[in-house]
Amino acid sequence: MQNHPFYIFLLFLLSPGAGRQVAAQSVNTPILNQYIETGLAQNLALQQQQLDWQRSLAAVRQAKALFYPTLQFNAAYTRAAGGRRIDFPIGDLLNPVYGTLNQLTQSNQFPVLPNQQIQFLPDDFHETYLGFSYPLFNSDLKFNRQIQEHLAAG
Repeated sequence: MQNHPFYIFLLFLLSPGAGRQVAAQSVNTPILNQYIETGLAQNLALQQQQLDWQRSLAAVRQAKALFYPTLQFNAAYTRAAGGRRIDFPIGDLLNPVYGTLNQLTQSNQFPVLPNQQIQFLPDDFHETYLGFSYPLFNSDLKFNRQIQEHLAAG
């Protein structure tokens, strides 16, 4: 606590023996109680301490939550119109061989293939997956939780 006259006065009021003396001496106790409640409600230092304490408790909850399994849902959709194309001469490579095989077998078993033109980027690509992870052993999580609990306690 800071050395502030209001805190000293508040401690004096809240001490076991002084409360009876003040109550016996004061006539307007509800007004004094209202004044004390207003002072505590508007005390910025006390509000800051309360926020710091809540923040440290949230950090402890977050450190404990790292031990739980996580489920992630990820989806991606890519549409590419145009762009680069790769010429792949599959017909020029295989058609002479297929022609020779057709002549040797005296059949039309091997078809004539056209050359292919392949788009570099996928035209219509959709990917969706679920990811599940559970930490089996990670000592950093344990130490992080202990540090956060220590910071919250002290």
